[in-house]
Amino acid sequence: MQDIDAPYGSWSLDVDLDDAWYQEAELIPLQLSPERQVLSFERDSVVYALKHWYEALEEADIMHQLRVGLLAGDCIVPILGRAYRDGAVVGYVMRQETPFDPRTIDSKDERLAVIREACDLVHRLHGKGIVHGDLKRPNLLRCADGALRFIDLECMSVVGDGFIASMATAEYISQRRMLRQGVDHEPLSFNEDYHSLALLIFEIYTARDDFYSIGPSSSENEMDWSDVCCDASQVGMPPDVSRIDDPEIAQLMMSYFNRGPERVLILRRPVMICMRHDLPLRCLPDVQHTYSRLIRCFTCTRDARPPPCPNLFVAPVGTRDTNSPACTQCLSYVTHVGLNWIFDMHKISSQVALNTRRAPGQDMSAIEDLTERVKKNGLRRNVAFYTIQQYNPKPGMLRKLLPRLNSTSPD
Repeated sequence: MQDIDAPYGSWSLDVDLDDAWYQEAELIPLQLSPERQVLSFERDSVVYALKHWYEALEEADIMHQLRVGLLAGDCIVPILGRAYRDGAVVGYVMRQETPFDPRTIDSKDERLAVIREACDLVHRLHGKGIVHGDLKRPNLLRCADGALRFIDLECMSVVGDGFIASMATAEYISQRRMLRQGVDHEPLSFNEDYHSLALLIFEIYTARDDFYSIGPSSSENEMDWSDVCCDASQVGMPPDVSRIDDPEIAQLMMSYFNRGPERVLILRRPVMICMRHDLPLRCLPDVQHTYSRLIRCFTCTRDARPPPCPNLFVAPVGTRDTNSPACTQCLSYVTHVGLNWIFDMHKISSQVALNTRRAPGQDMSAIEDLTERVKKNGLRRNVAFYTIQQYNPKPGMLRKLLPRLNSTSPD
């Protein structure tokens, strides 16, 4: 294995971006962004891709990319050299391989073979203890030796190394990762790749990237496609399995989707997809009710469009368990209003409202018991905070109650 700390020139294709060759070489841009670029160049009749950042950014952590890339072995397009600027490593060099395009696959048998190949590639990468973190069709290349391999190392990490991916392709990520963006980042697990693999299977089989039952493909309307994909990720919508006419592939796709990170019911309003949640309420032994909650999208609200929304997503029914909230049909002195609140991810807080009535015998011990039950049941910060109006504590009691509710743990 190559030594990433070896001196310049130790690798066969080390390049110095301060040298004259960089200024004089015929470089063809493949990808440009404010922080980095990917350029194509030819040397000794072989075409290479040079990916480099304009400076050695800490968040890019290029040495981490090199380290994980070498551990990934033949699961990625091999790294052949490092790119230097002002003596610091700012990128790396790979052979330029052929982009993978499902539209070029003619037969169903070939599509099934490619799906198996993609699944095998993911499992081989995971077998090395590595999460890709940005698994999508544009990050797959068909190499000259016929193998399918990954590129793009920015989100790759070894499970357990504590690495936090600072970027993501929002249209392909799981709900859990979407909800934590900019708020509560965490190291990625294999489950994140499984979510993206389900979408990849859909795209290979259908040769289209309009994964859901609504919206255009990226080639038809990229902006609307992005909005739909991000909304679908946010609400936890599965890909449209009805468009997979092979039962085994449909089952395979959904098995990976269901192995993705756990999905939850949210209150954040999507852009183009309305949501309906049918929530089971278990109040007393053997007494259950269902509460339907509709969260309208910005598009319907803006256009004053009457329901139902053409893009309505009906979420799977939640689990009936002892953590389900109580309802006024069973306990008249309990008012549950939290289900209708819009949740602001960027201002996480718990709130307790006061009821004008107070049940007999309520004292500080009852308030303490309430907070312990709230903490034990685990308010989910990424779903909603329940407002409890069961008691009417005095101001001094409320001051003691609020910090304890605010200390509840996230998912």
